[in-house]
Amino acid sequence: NLSATFLRGLIPTGSQDPFALRRQTIGAVNILTDGKIHWDIRRGIAKALELLPGDKEAKDKVLSQVEDFFRQRIRAILLDNGIAYDIIDAVLAGPVDDIYAIFLKAEAMTESHLKEETDLRQAVTRLANITKGKTGGKVDPALFEEDAEKNLEAALAKAMAAVEPLYKEYRYADALPYLKELTAPINDYLDNVMVMVKDEAVKNNRISQLLKTLSFFDAWGDFSKLV
Repeated sequence: NLSATFLRGLIPTGSQDPFALRRQTIGAVNILTDGKIHWDIRRGIAKALELLPGDKEAKDKVLSQVEDFFRQRIRAILLDNGIAYDIIDAVLAGPVDDIYAIFLKAEAMTESHLKEETDLRQAVTRLANITKGKTGGKVDPALFEEDAEKNLEAALAKAMAAVEPLYKEYRYADALPYLKELTAPINDYLDNVMVMVKDEAVKNNRISQLLKTLSFFDAWGDFSKLV
């Protein structure tokens, strides 16, 4: 119903919502969170759109519109639940897929006082700043020249192995200690390794390694949104 209505161009504006789409969306969010249901809403919307007439470009646009519509409703509910606005910004920075997981991340960030982990947040922000606008590929350990490169890769592998089973069970708060362990290796790397060297292969490998490390934190959200 929501996808079909948006595809027809009947999108709520201001106080006008003749088809009660806001209420329907809030109801869907509450069903998922109250029932502790993990379901990819974005994939569900895409599947619904496949069954409707219309060209791909129009459907892609509607998919983004409906996703943003859910994002706005989720934001309002999280604010009502007492979640800080910057934590909400962080968890909503990525795609709106598993809505219940988004709520769990927001709660975990709040309860674990993630905003107080200044050293960790600053390290991740440094990663984001140096890799902004960059693209990477597969990391080749054979191109490592500095101990800091090897140490970061080892620390990241250890952390990834530790948090993978926790993320599968949506135990985000339990994963925080493993994230914190990366603070020192990240700072050591950025303090002692020159990334933008003349050797293109080494430079690209270092950028790829930093992007790989940064992506490890994506499961939580965008740390740069935290203030």
